[in-house]
Amino acid sequence: MNVEQRQGDRSVGESLFSYFDRTYVINLEQRTDRKREMLENFARFGIAPEASSIHFFPAIRPDSPAGFRTLGARGCFLSHLGVLKDAQQRGLDRILIFEDDLDFTPDFASRVDDVVTALQQTSWGVFYGGHEVPSFRPTETRTLHVIPQELGVICNHFIGFSKPHIGKLVDYLEAMLERESGHPEGGPMDVDGAYSWYRGATPECVTVGCFPPIGVQRPSRTDISDTRWFDRFPLLSGPLRQLRRIKHKLK
Repeated sequence: MNVEQRQGDRSVGESLFSYFDRTYVINLEQRTDRKREMLENFARFGIAPEASSIHFFPAIRPDSPAGFRTLGARGCFLSHLGVLKDAQQRGLDRILIFEDDLDFTPDFASRVDDVVTALQQTSWGVFYGGHEVPSFRPTETRTLHVIPQELGVICNHFIGFSKPHIGKLVDYLEAMLERESGHPEGGPMDVDGAYSWYRGATPECVTVGCFPPIGVQRPSRTDISDTRWFDRFPLLSGPLRQLRRIKHKLK
């Protein structure tokens, strides 16, 4: 199926954005390049953000790391917490969070409806549409797989939450902020680690994921880890973006 086409009279992904009450795209205001690339990503599949409950959420840029490994890691943690608080205040039942370096996979259009059907038939708490689970390689052919709670999941570029875990995560992440780094009950850490800690401490939280994922991370200058030397020079930013795009398309 050509991604520019529509499935009947429905746009690609309509079932996904209808199933979730709101989809948040976390984006730093100064990263206009990433916002533009996200809009291009949506357009490839005929997805209109203004008609799909998609909301660009202003990412938080803190003044100091305050116990986190980098300034960006703290900002990412606080941004996810801000989204969860917003969803809690709105009383939403199901939300999706996209980070602004998300790319849909080429087979997204042909798989997304089956993913939504499987979610509707599952009592789930956390859903990963994009992820890395290094120690988990399912052999069965299924749309969704349950990820054991003791396994850590890397990446948050495509993640969903349902009630009551939205509110529980607000409390859990806020408690982490009150502790020191390295605290045995969990202190400041990258938010993907925080989600895995929550899953490990919450047996009733069923985690499911797409294998293979339907969303991957687009190569881009990082805002979380320390910036590499070649990303610090403005004159190199344009060529570097092009090289990353070419590398991503060749994968």
